[in-house]
Amino acid sequence: RVAHAQGKRRSAKQLYLRATAQAPAFTSGHAAYLELLLAGRRFEGMRSILEILRSRYTRGLPTRLQALEGRMLMARNKDEAARKVFRKALDRDPGANHVALDLAECLWRKLKKPEEGYLLLEQVYRRAKSLTRAVQLIAEYHFERREVARGLQRFTDAAKVNKSLALVRARTEFLLRHPTPTRLKLAESLLDPMLKKNSRDHSAVALLALVALGRRNEKLAKKRIKRALILRPEHVPYLRYEAKILAQTGDPRKAIEIYDKLLKAQPQDKSLLVARTRILCRYRDKRCLAGAKKLLKLGPSAEGYILEGQAYLQKRRGARAIKAFRKAIKLDRQHAGATFLLGRTLYDEASFRKAISTLRRGLELTDESAPQFSDIHYFLGMAYAKVKSQRLARTHLKKYLGTPGNPQNP
Repeated sequence: RVAHAQGKRRSAKQLYLRATAQAPAFTSGHAAYLELLLAGRRFEGMRSILEILRSRYTRGLPTRLQALEGRMLMARNKDEAARKVFRKALDRDPGANHVALDLAECLWRKLKKPEEGYLLLEQVYRRAKSLTRAVQLIAEYHFERREVARGLQRFTDAAKVNKSLALVRARTEFLLRHPTPTRLKLAESLLDPMLKKNSRDHSAVALLALVALGRRNEKLAKKRIKRALILRPEHVPYLRYEAKILAQTGDPRKAIEIYDKLLKAQPQDKSLLVARTRILCRYRDKRCLAGAKKLLKLGPSAEGYILEGQAYLQKRRGARAIKAFRKAIKLDRQHAGATFLLGRTLYDEASFRKAISTLRRGLELTDESAPQFSDIHYFLGMAYAKVKSQRLARTHLKKYLGTPGNPQNP
């Protein structure tokens, strides 16, 4: 487990194999090894081990191993098969909260059944507020429905019964993923006591680096993430933070180097590919389209099609970009970013009425703290002006100009 946590996957693999060879019925050992394979997207290896284990467990796989099989199927986009595996595991062990959360996430995020997924999340949350993952998922559900206050309230309620550092970190990460000045202040107030209690708490130092980045204090952000990496060298999440900080502070080359290094160890990691391709697209690198195509080879995803659309925009191929953004929205009809990009591209392609209906939908989906919120008002105002609806044009342009932080109103 220590080798695994340190990113030494080869050593971890050998140790897991030794442990399970000495104790063939060691379920925790098998589960840990399967988790290692799942993280590296080694699906064939997982399948062969699961087949061997099925022959050993005559009464069926233990619940924990069934859950890992379901997660493997989800990662391979076999979502209906995953749902059946999770449901079977829950029928066998109705109190398995971790399996219920896996099923809820499958229903909500993969099978596009948010109401059914939410009901299951609510059931787990009510009976186990101490489960950090349950709080995280239900908060994310609220955020996607633009119920940010409710999402944050879930963390506040859970904190009354769950005093763990894991929940504090999860709450802080949630705040920092959707930062506003108020949320940054709250995140800092949660992290400072952790650091006062233990000045070598690397997770608090790393998260404070993101607080500094949110406040545009680039020098402090870099200093803090370096400190975190000294305390926990080569820790993958902190390397990701470092790459994010470097990309946002104008050093994309070093950020790409970090992502390339991480992708060598985990070539199939979608989140790494997404982060790397975002930087390529942001800095108009010619490798942007290739990065998006590589991501889509791992399976269709809204993020992959968005990046593909952005790459086509850079090549001034608006029609291809529109197709890509529409594919993203087909996969995720609640995706505010894809809806905005489609509306903006339709405006650029002079399809003003289509742009208006798309941008209005984007406005419904977008949280006011999102970076593109004021931009939606700008493009809506300009589109209304193009179709001679001057009153609505003035309304939206006034809202754009009244938004703090845009170039005309710093």
